[in-house]
Amino acid sequence: MTTRTTAARAEQTIRLLWRDREPQERRRGPAPGRTIDELVSAGIEIADRDGLPALTVRRLAERLQVSRMALYNYVADLDQLAELMIDSVHAELFDGRIRIFPYGPRSRPPADPLRSWQRAVRTVAGTNLDLVRRHPWLIARPNDRPVLGPYTTAKYEAELAAFDRLGLAAVEMDLALWQVLNHVRGIAGDLLAGQSAPESTAEWWQASGAAAAARISAEEFPLATGVGSSVGDAQQAAYDPLASYKFGLSRILDGLQVLVDRRG
Repeated sequence: MTTRTTAARAEQTIRLLWRDREPQERRRGPAPGRTIDELVSAGIEIADRDGLPALTVRRLAERLQVSRMALYNYVADLDQLAELMIDSVHAELFDGRIRIFPYGPRSRPPADPLRSWQRAVRTVAGTNLDLVRRHPWLIARPNDRPVLGPYTTAKYEAELAAFDRLGLAAVEMDLALWQVLNHVRGIAGDLLAGQSAPESTAEWWQASGAAAAARISAEEFPLATGVGSSVGDAQQAAYDPLASYKFGLSRILDGLQVLVDRRG
């Protein structure tokens, strides 16, 4: 793709992302039978149910009852559609529930952020985890290509506000946020992998644990057997993604608190 083609496609993507805030060019010919919003909604429904790889031109065309070629009158390709889908699901964070997501537009920051920033960050983390559990395909997109739409930008603004007025440098605020979001991303991946496993965890342990029990001795592996038994008793599983999420988030906040105290 040439530089000129890349720039033209980028301009089209940004124009589509911000379509509700600026006038759109009218194309020649008959009026289209569908809207961009209908394409986006159909794409989200397919991806939510079957994953992003299931979102194909043929399946989308069948769902909307249009020809495959007609879809290219709306978007350049499926990757461009995915960007529109991501920005659309981020709008869920601002759909009449803004006050649970500190501190975006129409949400009031606290008078003393030093006393409440950890609570705000926990809300940011929990809200993102809930969002990814509703739309698991969100974690398929790499971090280095953010969607530059209005709702994704509003999301970033709200998340950064949780680290505002703590004495952190701008780059530190961004890196602190990514520490939290990448932790959520990793846990979400674990949850998704567990859902797609061919058998349940209990079935796997019943089959594999019994076979390994005769080979893993406490004499040879004292830490593995001792800690493993304690974990199994406490969590009723060898690994609990949500327990790991809570523990990891608390440790991230502890580490960031050291930085905040140092800057303060």
